[in-house]
Amino acid sequence: MSTVTSSQYNYLDGTYFPTPLHLQQQPSQPYSAPPVVPPVYSAPAAVPDVYSLPQYLQTQQLFERVAQTITPEAIENVKAALASSELEQKAGVKKKAVPRKAAGQTWEDPTLAEWPENDFRLFCGNLGNEVNDDVLSKAFSRFPSFNMARVVREKRTGKTKGYGFVSFSNPSDLVVALKEMNA
Repeated sequence: MSTVTSSQYNYLDGTYFPTPLHLQQQPSQPYSAPPVVPPVYSAPAAVPDVYSLPQYLQTQQLFERVAQTITPEAIENVKAALASSELEQKAGVKKKAVPRKAAGQTWEDPTLAEWPENDFRLFCGNLGNEVNDDVLSKAFSRFPSFNMARVVREKRTGKTKGYGFVSFSNPSDLVVALKEMNA
């Protein structure tokens, strides 16, 4: 057997396989600092009658302080306070429950207090399950004296009972709605 030696198979460390680049020793070069990159946003030069440099720095410090003050938690606290004040206002505005009598029994019905006083109500029957208060309101909102609409639902399941009521403040609008929507 003969041994073949060639310069193409011999590497610096005398092995058959080359040394990976990251393990090879680089010739030592003197360290040079990376080039200095100018800042993207530098402080503006003083412009007469606009802002001087101290004013600019004070403004920048003020914005930084405000950014630290307004946190997401602070915003959530403000939203919660506004929501609770709105609920308190609505609770104070609510009317008393209306007393009802039927079949020898007397009870108070708080749902009647939600309706405007002296209104004219239209019964809407044969409503589908997909009809809710918003759909009924949109259907009758084109009449000028429209007040509100309510679809009656079962308390236990929340399904509609298939009918609802629409309130008008003007009886002539009720008659027009009855004729147009019943056609």
